Amino acid sequence: MDAMNRFTHTIVVCLAVIVGASALTLSAAPAEAAPSCADRVVADWSDNGRVDRLYALECYEDAIDTIPVDLRDYTNAADVIARALTAASRDRPPSGGAGTGASAMASPEPAPVAGTSSDSSVPLALILLVVVSSLVLVGGATSHLARRHRTSRTPGTAAD
Repeated sequence: MDAMNRFTHTIVVCLAVIVGASALTLSAAPAEAAPSCADRVVADWSDNGRVDRLYALECYEDAIDTIPVDLRDYTNAADVIARALTAASRDRPPSGGAGTGASAMASPEPAPVAGTSSDSSVPLALILLVVVSSLVLVGGATSHLARRHRTSRTPGTAAD
């Protein structure tokens, strides 16, 4: 019965190590970074070829500076964003001014971006990877320990 207690103890230790490693992996998973305002401007352009929302003027400038080379060479993204910058700067009152009409209604804040995940969410692929890896490890450990237990009970054979 002593061999059975060692077998059970070994399985419990293996499961504890796997659960601990899984918890550590999930808690240390990096959070997804919120897109910069320049990235939001480029994303706004990429959904329909227009910049439909109003952003801070610096966002347009940063977007023009950070457009990937392939988009700059093969699309009109830089031109469209530059036109949106010009239009946004015309609609804004001078710094510190109250403005009237359309410029008074323009919001200086960038439009919020709807997202499906929060900054603290863990990617589903990482969760699945941890679960599948844990199952494979438990299966392998159980198989090895069961084989070892069988050979230790057979008379005339030496344990591994």
